[in-house]
Amino acid sequence: MKYTPTIKYLLDLITKASKSVLRDYNEMVYMQSSIKPTEDFVKKSRRRSADLIIDEINYQRKFTPNILIDGQFKNVGNKYTIIVEPLDAILNFSHALPLFSIAVSLRDEDKKEILASVIELPTLREVFFAEKNNGAWHDSFLNSASSGGRLRVSGRNSSYTMYFSSDHYIEALKDQLIMMNSPLVSIAMVSFGRFDASIFTKISNEHIALSELIIKEAGGNIYRHNNLNIFAHEKGFNELKKILEN
Repeated sequence: MKYTPTIKYLLDLITKASKSVLRDYNEMVYMQSSIKPTEDFVKKSRRRSADLIIDEINYQRKFTPNILIDGQFKNVGNKYTIIVEPLDAILNFSHALPLFSIAVSLRDEDKKEILASVIELPTLREVFFAEKNNGAWHDSFLNSASSGGRLRVSGRNSSYTMYFSSDHYIEALKDQLIMMNSPLVSIAMVSFGRFDASIFTKISNEHIALSELIIKEAGGNIYRHNNLNIFAHEKGFNELKKILEN
């Protein structure tokens, strides 16, 4: 599909990093049968991904943005900031589970708002992206039949048909819950209607900044309920509240 210049720029920033992480993941698959610890390999993979993204920002030279990565803010005095997640869900990655992501967002510091976001799932070869007031979209590099589609959160509001993801166990949802330790993968799946809601006890401000535009442009929102952060359609959120409060 044809990307806007802003989305194309963000995709270009993570292309090399995505290929690098995917190569490392394939190596990780073989390492599962080894007794050698994988922690150092994972750290190096994440660091290499971060370096590739930062190098690409510098190489592109379209402008020189501020960079926010792992809580470290490099301020060069620009009104725009690139927020970077070089490898989300490193525990999944270290166990050779294919549910992890790379993400970048463009934030306007003057207006304090996210202008565009991209989340890529390297092993699934899927990209979720959004630009302010231009909708949220999905592209697949493996399945052309599902590429170029607009993202819409699920409007299901019958509890027995709903499916949830969470970073913790919830007894009331036990038959319809999948545990996910990747916030960005979970939220991307909600924006696609695969999950009806994602529920987090903890989620970093950076991960919210990387995903909030996608979920909102897909017709959902971020809600707070009993110290939980919930990403869902309004109908789904209201039904989820009833379940949690019973």
